[in-house]
Amino acid sequence: MRKTYHAKSELCINVRMGDGYKHIAFIPHTMGGSSLTTDDPQLQSAIEQHMLFGSFITVEVMREKTAMASQSPTGSGNGMANANHANPTPREMTFNSNTDAKDYVANKWGVSRTMLRNREDIIRHAADHGVKIIINSG
Repeated sequence: MRKTYHAKSELCINVRMGDGYKHIAFIPHTMGGSSLTTDDPQLQSAIEQHMLFGSFITVEVMREKTAMASQSPTGSGNGMANANHANPTPREMTFNSNTDAKDYVANKWGVSRTMLRNREDIIRHAADHGVKIIINSG
């Protein structure tokens, strides 16, 4: 399960993992605040046990809807048969802000953040990769 942790300012913390500590740097946002997205359960547990969690660090659980066809292992079967049965409907991803959607597109497909200046750019780049972006904020 993928979780995104948010802070109201730029944040770097040390969390206890196993026998040692790990330094975690949240990604700063242009308009203030920072975030960190991870699907590592050990790191999630370590962040959630930190003394700033709950008061200064908040969490948002992101659930991705996956198509059954995308769960098959890569390279199995006939490549042409897999291409002919591609799912024509795009996968939907919901975000609470343009910044979260921009971060997802930039990190997932390596699109430069300068190419994602507005909501339409984010939606267009995601659509090029078969993902429909829904942004809840106004």
